[in-house]
Amino acid sequence: MPLTVEKLEACAADAVAADCAAGALSRLEPVVSMLSSREEMGMSFLHGSAGEAVHDYLGAFVAFDRILKRGTNQWSREASRALRGAVLGVVPEPPRRAMSPRVEFEQAVENAEMEACGMEDNEEPARLEVAVTAPAQAPAVALTCVPMDTDSPAPLAEDVPCIWVAVLLAALLPHLSDALPRDHSGVCIIPHPHQMDKQEAREHNVYLSGGGRPVFRTNKICDNCGARITDRYYYHCSDDCDIDFCQDCHRRSQELLSAFLERAGDEDRESMNERLFWVISITERIGGYVLHLSVADRTRLAHELAFEWPTSMF
Repeated sequence: MPLTVEKLEACAADAVAADCAAGALSRLEPVVSMLSSREEMGMSFLHGSAGEAVHDYLGAFVAFDRILKRGTNQWSREASRALRGAVLGVVPEPPRRAMSPRVEFEQAVENAEMEACGMEDNEEPARLEVAVTAPAQAPAVALTCVPMDTDSPAPLAEDVPCIWVAVLLAALLPHLSDALPRDHSGVCIIPHPHQMDKQEAREHNVYLSGGGRPVFRTNKICDNCGARITDRYYYHCSDDCDIDFCQDCHRRSQELLSAFLERAGDEDRESMNERLFWVISITERIGGYVLHLSVADRTRLAHELAFEWPTSMF
């Protein structure tokens, strides 16, 4: 059922005073239930008369901050996991763009060339010719995932007011604040969620530069700095995402991530990593949902944040 700010504050006080983690979670069940429903979120934390009721975003933020802050709640880690799980269920993952046939063909050609380079010289021409022969133009194939439509109205089944997104952001703000590592310029960086494995370029793809430095033709571009990867070693996603880092960018990203975890002062590195990548996921999900709203709903949500959202919460 929808919650008032007073009920939320009472749940927060009871959870903080609980003797054990299980007791704290039982006292937060109404909060978890509310966060599991868009309709309940949209009707929660209202104050004022029925016709002019507005959301008390600041009151909600203060209560959630008390629930999730380690300094005020010894069960904050357990509470955090429960709230994060509830939120992921209510915000769907955004649709992914499919790889176009041309990109698939170019990727197949590149893979074939890489495989052919490892063959004996007398085998290479025939095998390579078979591997890369293809029509001049890749056949037109329907994509499995259409490009994102940001102007069409939301489906008719979606009759829940979009204001629940603003309520959700007020609840999540204690989690989102200082949740990502920053570079030396203060810009947030988003680490790749998978392990990056060290790769070694093939010896026969090496040539010497004008200065005599060995340059390896890896056919890879660093997804961080955008430069061609020409060193012997580079890093590729262990889950085979199309992500590659040069040695310098990988080293710097690991240094920034380690420094971020040290500053957080949380000895449970696994918990910190869970929260870090949850923040990345939920931000992407909320952004995808908002982009799929109709123009009118996006305007309404922007108006709510501009005029009802407290300035101190930005």
